[in-house]
Amino acid sequence: MDFNEFLLLEEILGDLPEIQGFKPQFMYGTKVDMMSWIRQKRKEKVAYYPLVWVQTPLSLSGKPFASSDIRIIIANLASSDMSNIERTNVNFVKTLDPLSTYVLNALKSTTGISINETDSFEITRHFNYDTDDTHESTDIWDAIVITTTIEFNLNCL
Repeated sequence: MDFNEFLLLEEILGDLPEIQGFKPQFMYGTKVDMMSWIRQKRKEKVAYYPLVWVQTPLSLSGKPFASSDIRIIIANLASSDMSNIERTNVNFVKTLDPLSTYVLNALKSTTGISINETDSFEITRHFNYDTDDTHESTDIWDAIVITTTIEFNLNCL
């Protein structure tokens, strides 16, 4: 059987607990995919925040320990009227920080997955996150971006 990292990530991150009464949405793809997905969800008039997005591509190398750099964007809606102090207290403390902890704990507690939390581990907080240079999204985000290396032990999966 072939290994598919996206099916595994969907299984792990697709069922995160609710945050502030909202079910986190999980998806993956390029920035273009993300904008298309957001536009589609907006048309469907369904909730799509908070969002956990794994940015592709993932380039796995090695066997049986296949590793790749990974970028996980955890985003929530914000308002342009909010100060950064309000954003910190409302979006980060109540939603994004706990959700990023859930994401990391879910990945770390899965047998066969390890995350490098030393050399290449980085968490970046963004106020008014811009998804791309074309400003295609009318949504205003606050976001946490986790950048690290993920390793899949193919013998355990």
